[in-house]
Amino acid sequence: MSSFYNKNLSLNPSNGKAYPARISGNNEAGNINRRLFRSFRSTKNDMCPDCKEKGIIICDTSEGTQICNGCGLVVESNILSEEQEWRNFSNDGQSKGNDRNRVGEVSDIWLENNLTSTTFIKSSKKLQHLNMMTQINKNDQTLLSAFNILKLICETFFLRSNVIERAKEITKELQDMEQLKNRINNLNMLAVVYLACREAGHIKSIKELITFDRSYKEKDLGKTINKLKKVLPSRAFVYNENISHLIYSLSNRLQLSTDLIEAIEYVVKKATTLITTSHRLNSLCGGSIHLIVELNTSEEKNVKLPHLSQIASVCGVTTNTLKTTFKELLAASEYILPKNYLKDNNTKLVILKHKYLHDDKKKRR
Repeated sequence: MSSFYNKNLSLNPSNGKAYPARISGNNEAGNINRRLFRSFRSTKNDMCPDCKEKGIIICDTSEGTQICNGCGLVVESNILSEEQEWRNFSNDGQSKGNDRNRVGEVSDIWLENNLTSTTFIKSSKKLQHLNMMTQINKNDQTLLSAFNILKLICETFFLRSNVIERAKEITKELQDMEQLKNRINNLNMLAVVYLACREAGHIKSIKELITFDRSYKEKDLGKTINKLKKVLPSRAFVYNENISHLIYSLSNRLQLSTDLIEAIEYVVKKATTLITTSHRLNSLCGGSIHLIVELNTSEEKNVKLPHLSQIASVCGVTTNTLKTTFKELLAASEYILPKNYLKDNNTKLVILKHKYLHDDKKKRR
């Protein structure tokens, strides 16, 4: 009979053999449990029996041993592995060249149940579908289907793991707001990846992302990004480090002074937090450059500043896109311009607004 079920026997932790247990009448159950489960608990030691506190115990999980680095004593030759993800070790009869294998994929922290995956020997769609329906709840099912699309997109564009995790975070936030159910398609997931790339500092343009699915147009993705920004207003910004790097590179190519570059950088950083419409970073920088250049252009100054066509060619955008972005920035100029520009160029701002914005109002009428 096994010692686990025999009240009169207990396990010897050194050799694993059964021996008679000494049972006292007063605390019979407690003594049996202490001796019985001694070999099943964690056997990791904190102190070497020879070196005491001088030696440091090193745990070798691949061999299942504990060794003192001071005297070399093998403190424990058979320890229980507390690693849940690994299933075989180097002394399990495997060849020396083989690495330890995972049992399925790593559990995803964004799922509610946080379950480990089930690996099927033969690819059976029915078994996989049955496993998904029985073991995973509905919320995790919607998340998994969205994550699968995100994984394909990120693998297509060779995006880093931090971008994937940021995209999963945005997807989870949409699910918490009950906005994910009708958004599980390529177009909405591309919009999620677009925002994740901007936040992670690995900026991808709409033209690049739309190549994943040619059935959609750039306008469709732009509209979807705008809708997503309205649902998640806190996500509608870009980290400032990449903006500064891009502004300095574009401004140096246009041979602008440092004062103008600082003003352009201020405008772009303010505009990214206030303007919710979808703009490529190049077009936003180009519109900001054009705005500052227009405010500093005067007949009295003999300084040569770049024209609209020059700014558009350097920024890699069309003149029409640059004009549209410029008008949006001009309409919000009171909130995005530095204070000294609002004081010194107040009359110039009024003239520009009357020239560009007033004409648009007449055309709409």
